[in-house]
Amino acid sequence: MTMQYPVTWESLRNYHQQLPKEAINRTDEIEEAYQRHKKNHSYDLSKYLLDRFETGREQFGCPSWYKLVPCDFPYNLVDGVSHWLLWFNPAIDQSYTHRDVDEIVQNYLDNYRPLSKYSYYFYFENAPSNRSIQYIRHFHIFFR
Repeated sequence: MTMQYPVTWESLRNYHQQLPKEAINRTDEIEEAYQRHKKNHSYDLSKYLLDRFETGREQFGCPSWYKLVPCDFPYNLVDGVSHWLLWFNPAIDQSYTHRDVDEIVQNYLDNYRPLSKYSYYFYFENAPSNRSIQYIRHFHIFFR
């Protein structure tokens, strides 16, 4: 089952710290771009993402074990909701808790100018059946 879109802030609230059972759509244009990207990087998508940890460390001021970045291929959301991804380096222990995620996100809200304009956030980790990137743990973070 696929969630209808655009996704509202109220719908996202229902999935905060949960595993949504249904997939969430992107717009047709973003989905096509995402599929092209996956095809172009299918040779080693994990290496592509790992490389982003190194380049992002300087760009986003992230330590090497996690990285919070704007989603390149965001879900179709109502206006005013911003979609980001919190990636965890797969070379490091993956046993992060919701408390860890909350601390990281709050630190960014408090200290990172592009996010300091937001007051609220929700997040979830997709169910395994809905993950297009299976081997790198990541959370979808939504700000408003």
